Amino acid sequence: MLELIVDLATRKGVNLILSSHLLPDVEATCGRVVVMYQGAVATQGSIDDLKGRRRQVFEVRIKGDAEAFLRALKAAGADCHGTGEDLLRVSVAPDQGPRDLFGLAAQHQVQVRHLRPSVPTLEDVFAAAIGEE
Repeated sequence: MLELIVDLATRKGVNLILSSHLLPDVEATCGRVVVMYQGAVATQGSIDDLKGRRRQVFEVRIKGDAEAFLRALKAAGADCHGTGEDLLRVSVAPDQGPRDLFGLAAQHQVQVRHLRPSVPTLEDVFAAAIGEE
């Protein structure tokens, strides 16, 4: 079905409206989105533009006082949320990066066990649009 949607849009020039909560499928098949939340438009635009507004995103796994580290990240202007595993997705300003994350961790006696740059997803855009970063 997804291949048919892409084929109709790209080869046949047909505009389609796809309504789905499966954001990876939306991201794979659509160029533009309208994010609805509680009956209102939360954000809209091209997927590339919406993802481009995002700050740098990192996957971080730590050992130590997670609450203190999260408070420090938020005080430094970072946005954090868990992924359901023991990973955190941390988005920082464009002028911040891994060195800043390691510095905050060291200040709070937290060990960074894993740090990897992450590509923003449509799920990140959705979370930001509804205020759940």
